Amino acid sequence: MKYREKIPELEHMTIYSFRHSFTIQLLRAGMPKVELQYLLGLEQGELFQRYEAYL
Repeated sequence: MKYREKIPELEHMTIYSFRHSFTIQLLRAGMPKVELQYLLGLEQGELFQRYEAYL
């Protein structure tokens, strides 16, 4: 049984939602975009069209 099934509060959580929250928090904390792209394994420019609306 997965943790999401055991704990009702985690039911909506996915790997994607964790990655999204992690990325937004690092951007808000001032992490350089180039370093964050490298950390996430993304091509140049691929990341920020998706996340800039949340900043």
